[in-house]
Amino acid sequence: MRFLTLADGSAVLPLPDRPTGTDFPSPLPCGLSLDDAVAVRAHEVKAGDLVVYEFPDGTGVRRSGHVPVPFSAAPHTITACPCEWCEECEDLEAWTLGGHDRVADVDWRFLCLAPSDDDEPCAIMLRNQPVAVIPAGAVKRAEEAVAELPTRTYHVTWRADFEASSVRDAALLAYRQLKGYADADSWPPQFEVTDESGRETVVDLFCGEGEDR
Repeated sequence: MRFLTLADGSAVLPLPDRPTGTDFPSPLPCGLSLDDAVAVRAHEVKAGDLVVYEFPDGTGVRRSGHVPVPFSAAPHTITACPCEWCEECEDLEAWTLGGHDRVADVDWRFLCLAPSDDDEPCAIMLRNQPVAVIPAGAVKRAEEAVAELPTRTYHVTWRADFEASSVRDAALLAYRQLKGYADADSWPPQFEVTDESGRETVVDLFCGEGEDR
């Protein structure tokens, strides 16, 4: 576990290790790690920062903890949000309906770090809520480093047993099963990846790389 300090020195915040499993389908991108993270308040987040953790806040509108899929920040006011509508916006509207004077409070109390995307709602937070981010500069450097890596040839194998009446039918069953992995609720298979040197690694898409063979 790491401990982060806000720039104003007002708090020391524990940042636990990022968990793995079905709720965290991928590691941080481009080889980034929590060692690259810093603590800031929500209103200090810059465009392009990678948001990885939300620290607890007693009056926040979102549950705090690790962000399952870290997102690139695009901070903006609530009234300037391009969201067509989402669950978080509905919750915020319900809050404003609880008191007419709250309507004028929205933009100076809250902000949106990223508009809703696909099934993810808007990232609405209190302006002073602490979050952990990987700064945009570090993200860009990591992306550039990955882009400069040489391209190599990998042999990828997926194994499964099927009961079928012919080779073609077995291949068809395998094809259908692989297509099914694209469904949101499906569990992806493990892949055996062999590099040019002959080293074989088992890769679980939920948990990252497994053991070498």
